[in-house]
Amino acid sequence: MTQSRAPLTIAIVLLLLPVLYVGSYFALVTPGGDFKPMGWAVQYQPGGQYRAGAWAMQLFWPLEQIDRKVRPGAWEGVIWKDAK
Repeated sequence: MTQSRAPLTIAIVLLLLPVLYVGSYFALVTPGGDFKPMGWAVQYQPGGQYRAGAWAMQLFWPLEQIDRKVRPGAWEGVIWKDAK
């Protein structure tokens, strides 16, 4: 009698999904924010930027919240910076 490999295959796939989710997050996110010119100064607008568009912000929201707590230095920013 032969054993089915389906349970092993399903287990491998289920273990790879979180790895792919986290890997995709780090490939697509740019922590920090965006600097926008505002006359004589540059305004810092906090929030992560995603290379894939607005849908990625919703998809990766839970992981971004964890990332903000684990790596707060990457998410901190200057509120106002002189444009020189």
